[in-house]
Amino acid sequence: MLGQSWKVASEAEFVLLFKTKKSTNVKTKEGIYQEMRELGLSPGTQLFFNDVNITKEQGFGPFNVAGKWKKTYRGFRTKEPWYILTNFGDLETAIIAYQKRFDIEEMFRDFKSGGYSLEGSQLAPQYLSKLIIVIAIAYTSATLQGKKIKDMGIQKYVTRPEKRYKGQRRHSSFYVGQHLYHWLQLHQMFQKNIEELMQISRYRLKDYIKGQRAISLALSTF
Repeated sequence: MLGQSWKVASEAEFVLLFKTKKSTNVKTKEGIYQEMRELGLSPGTQLFFNDVNITKEQGFGPFNVAGKWKKTYRGFRTKEPWYILTNFGDLETAIIAYQKRFDIEEMFRDFKSGGYSLEGSQLAPQYLSKLIIVIAIAYTSATLQGKKIKDMGIQKYVTRPEKRYKGQRRHSSFYVGQHLYHWLQLHQMFQKNIEELMQISRYRLKDYIKGQRAISLALSTF
């Protein structure tokens, strides 16, 4: 499968970016096969090989190999490096191109289970295209709103604290923007109850003031 993909990509001049396992064998210039994990990458380092073959059994290639171990990615400490088979001619171009896949995956997650359940609409093509236009407008609005909230540093008030989740961000800017409205509505609904609780729990007054400040900042984005 990998050999066929490489052949098609080479003949059709397609871009190839294929993340491979650290246990994959690569043939060095000395003619020795080594597993990717033995190439010496550590946090903060990178490497790039031109025209190498991979796997001992069938020997696919030649590929270029881009390897990079970021210390952190999108605010999270990374546990292992990326080993990417590519037909790009330099490391930086390959890494930048590969990173784009995470934004694309995040967008599809938002369009499907994370937001609008597009697949569940089961609309005919002529109606689906109209729905997609509406979704695109709403998605753009929520995403811009969410980005403002993240830039202000008040995301933790709007959504649950973010933790590392399968190597991806749990909360996209769209997710934050979408939940902003719910958060503000809940605050409006229970404002009186919260104020009554503050009369009882004076020791949480500092947190309450911080929350009120976050609400003021959030309202300023409209």
